[in-house]
Amino acid sequence: MTISRVGVIGLGTMGAGIAEVIARNGYDVVAIESSTAALEHGREMLENSTARAVKRGKLSEGDRSALLDRITFTTDYPALADADLVIEAVSESLELKKSIFAQVDAIAPPHAILASNTSSLSVTDIAVATQRPAQVVGIHFFNPAPVLSFVEIVRTVVTSQEVVDEAVQHAARMQPVAAMVPGEEAERPLAHQLAEARLRQRPEMHVGEMGKVEDGHAGRAF
Repeated sequence: MTISRVGVIGLGTMGAGIAEVIARNGYDVVAIESSTAALEHGREMLENSTARAVKRGKLSEGDRSALLDRITFTTDYPALADADLVIEAVSESLELKKSIFAQVDAIAPPHAILASNTSSLSVTDIAVATQRPAQVVGIHFFNPAPVLSFVEIVRTVVTSQEVVDEAVQHAARMQPVAAMVPGEEAERPLAHQLAEARLRQRPEMHVGEMGKVEDGHAGRAF
């Protein structure tokens, strides 16, 4: 599957950063918030963040304009009807996330991968709110997403290998973003700690390297 259009739900600090990273790498983004006020706040954060990147010489004015043009801001979930990947980045409430996943499941096309940016909740518990649990995966960006070059890919016991592979490949296409896959969701806390420690030592690590964080705790390398 080729991912070209990505939905991001929730435009707080984390969600806005995720939308920026994805749009910076050439993907079309549908950025969704629950209210007009929250949507405008998210848009403002994105505009300010990219303006700072231009000021620091990390982004040209032309690239900034192109990045922002690739993002569609909306409060309408039906805008996800042609998304290939949807990443939820709302607050850490299991019930809220399950409600969102149920809505997205009813709208997103059958091939779409549904992902949660959760850092602490069970992705399995979120996945059961959908009719496609094998297509649900954790894609956890570290904060601030535009600065920290690391993404944690979290599989559940029912996530298909094809979905895991696609999630890791998607991270690889967003160089220099790195990716690590815990062998099982239950191993995530220890793997998470090991990965953070390794990232602090070698922030330039890329896909494949992070998959070798520690034998028995990081799953297989890609």
